[in-house]
Amino acid sequence: SMALLFPGFALSEVFRAPTSVMVHEAARSSCKTTATATHLCLRNLIGGLGPLIASLVAAECGLQYALLIAPTAYMLSGILFWWAEESLQAARGQTDCKQIADSN
Repeated sequence: SMALLFPGFALSEVFRAPTSVMVHEAARSSCKTTATATHLCLRNLIGGLGPLIASLVAAECGLQYALLIAPTAYMLSGILFWWAEESLQAARGQTDCKQIADSN
């Protein structure tokens, strides 16, 4: 039912705004527009491969294994998002939330 699908779909879209902000903050002021455009292009190209990969896996290994791709991809993207955030904070010299709050 749609009532059960909606929370998962809504949570799958939560990463979009923070990712755009991270790209915007990481880019130099002269390259912010290009960085944002490149990010959106790559996100759409990589995201478009999901259904293709799932159909290839379903044809080779079965639908059950193909449906395991999405949760695995979300877990991997969450880990990579956390790693990217830590890297950006370290590059700015802010390693924890207390240090960020004190600087504001």
